[in-house]
Amino acid sequence: MVIKEVIEDERMELKEWYEKNNSAEKNSLNFFFKTDSFFVMKNDIGHTIGIMSISAEKKYYNDIKRFILKDFRGQGFGDKFIDYLISTAKTNKIKWISGTIKSENIQAENYFLKKGFEVSDYATIEEQKFKLIKLKFE
Repeated sequence: MVIKEVIEDERMELKEWYEKNNSAEKNSLNFFFKTDSFFVMKNDIGHTIGIMSISAEKKYYNDIKRFILKDFRGQGFGDKFIDYLISTAKTNKIKWISGTIKSENIQAENYFLKKGFEVSDYATIEEQKFKLIKLKFE
């Protein structure tokens, strides 16, 4: 398994991969393929099994999003993405990583708490409640 940052020329191919693989699930992730920074995870034979995006500012990583193919979920690949992101943030002297989760997603809340993130109430958008997740680096 390998994780790498996606270069500009690969973004549209990645968008097509996501649209094809998300069509059955229709999850609510809104990836911004033109502006966000992307990372791709490939298995040992070179097939894409997941993507992650962030809105990268000079000192902050905001709006974490991950998508893992259904057949690969529950095997620790999402965890590897977050570990990679934390490591990259530390290397790049990022001050914090943040994102949102749905308020009712207790599994995600517990996961991010275990990773050291703070979790707090955030916003209600179109009757959907969200919580802010944030990991600060000193």
